[in-house]
Amino acid sequence: MAMEYGLPPTGGWGMGIDRLAMFLTNKWNIKEVLLFPAMKPTDEMAERLKVINKGNRGPAPGKAPASGGGGSSDSVFPVTSSRVDCPQSALHGVDVGTIEGLGKVKAALGGKTFLNVRGPSREDALVYLALSKVSNVFLRQVPEVFHWYSSTGMFTEVVRDSWPVRG
Repeated sequence: MAMEYGLPPTGGWGMGIDRLAMFLTNKWNIKEVLLFPAMKPTDEMAERLKVINKGNRGPAPGKAPASGGGGSSDSVFPVTSSRVDCPQSALHGVDVGTIEGLGKVKAALGGKTFLNVRGPSREDALVYLALSKVSNVFLRQVPEVFHWYSSTGMFTEVVRDSWPVRG
């Protein structure tokens, strides 16, 4: 008779898949096991974002940061070493910390998935490494390069390191 009106009473105990996943993975917060957790950051995450974004406003739209010279753009886009170190590459020595450098990367990509037509190569891994030292806010100024960088970042470091040198 109880099935006519819904589920039978469980006595206050109901195990969902998310709770079971919490138990099996030894996690204390259900957000750690949910496939699509709420997009609202926790208080701790909000504080971290405030610290990260403090003073990191980026350049005015359409303006590139000045390269070198120690101007105010150095504090906005801190870059340690953003030159591509790949002697076999046409991009060898290109400073990807400048708009001109990102333009050269865009030209080398030419709409391809990887820099080499035959697939991922050591060159992709080294250009990715150089771009990882540049601010994402700066990279977004050249969407093609940013999307390539994001896609290449989906591969683990071990996988990128295994990519062959291609001529």
